[in-house]
Amino acid sequence: GGHEPAPFKRSNKSNQRLCFSTHVVNNIIFDFDGTLFDSSEGIYEAYALSCDAVKATRLTKVDFIQHIGPPIVSIAQKLHADLSHDQLVEFVHCFRLHYDRHLYLKSHPYQDVYKLLAYLYACDSFNVIGVVTNKPTIPASRLLSNYNLSNFFDMIVGIDFLSTTHSGERFASK
Repeated sequence: GGHEPAPFKRSNKSNQRLCFSTHVVNNIIFDFDGTLFDSSEGIYEAYALSCDAVKATRLTKVDFIQHIGPPIVSIAQKLHADLSHDQLVEFVHCFRLHYDRHLYLKSHPYQDVYKLLAYLYACDSFNVIGVVTNKPTIPASRLLSNYNLSNFFDMIVGIDFLSTTHSGERFASK
């Protein structure tokens, strides 16, 4: 079906906290790939293009997707340990070139993610609901926005945040 309408703005935070057993939860931080979104198609296509660029033998999609999660440089080092430093740099550059420009758009939220986020957002029990991802911040933010999910989050932190100062130029926060 179509996309749900944009969520409403949370009211002032209350003193209530969602409790699990004896633990009080004040913040919720989600991983992006494999938790909120299925990004496997675009990630695999960028991986395959990168393998072709450095003439490495690629894994099948079925075999590759079980390795999705860590940064692409770590995946490449693990799956293609025989790559030289220059080949590894080219591999990562090729991956980022294709994935960050257009293949990230092949990602989509898992079923019922909107409903879960709407519930958590509406219960008004959290100081922060955020996303942390190995994707750069801008593509992650665009995907969340494309599916009307960005308003559920107080912050979106991409892997590029690690290489910036805390001025937050690449840190999407509301």
